[in-house]
Amino acid sequence: NRPRIIELSIQLALKVASMDSNVDQNEINEVKKWISAKVEIDNYGNEDKIAEEKNKFGKYLQDATSFAEKNSISQIEITKEINDKASKQQKYDALELMLDVMTSDSDASAEEMSIIDDVVKLLNLDPTTYKELRQSRLTKVENISTNETADESIFGIDTTMSNEQICSKLADQYEEWSQRLALPDKAMSKRAKEMCDKIIELRKKYKCS
Repeated sequence: NRPRIIELSIQLALKVASMDSNVDQNEINEVKKWISAKVEIDNYGNEDKIAEEKNKFGKYLQDATSFAEKNSISQIEITKEINDKASKQQKYDALELMLDVMTSDSDASAEEMSIIDDVVKLLNLDPTTYKELRQSRLTKVENISTNETADESIFGIDTTMSNEQICSKLADQYEEWSQRLALPDKAMSKRAKEMCDKIIELRKKYKCS
């Protein structure tokens, strides 16, 4: 099943990449880097096999990219097959690839985040682990183009939560991000300020005390 899991992971990554109807070179390079690392680890020491698989999956990426730019890839179909065939670790590998593709072009959009949120639910992955993986990457991007729904998703808020739970979650998130305001890394402290501002707006929306 391993080769098929790699193909399905590539498809999910391209689903994220094609959300702005254009798969750019940075996103393709991110997938290529992931394929190389995967193939080298799985076939450690077998140079012929490494070269053969890099070539094979590189061609698959090329074909899948052409398809993704013209058609809508269904994350429901892909995740159904992944659930049938993949281990928990392979699912997390696919998730990390999607996150790396989302942040590879220095922007993270609401549409990209929404697709990844969807896949996390479809693959029954742990929301807390997902939040940690996502936050570590969001600190590195220059722009987060979000809408209100995506803002809520970033901070782990969903429609099943009560107002009290939402306010408690926002308080925790504010504490977490405000600690980063004084970091010497300018980009990281700038991102922390943006996140704190988003949390303040959401606290107003939900009338948190």
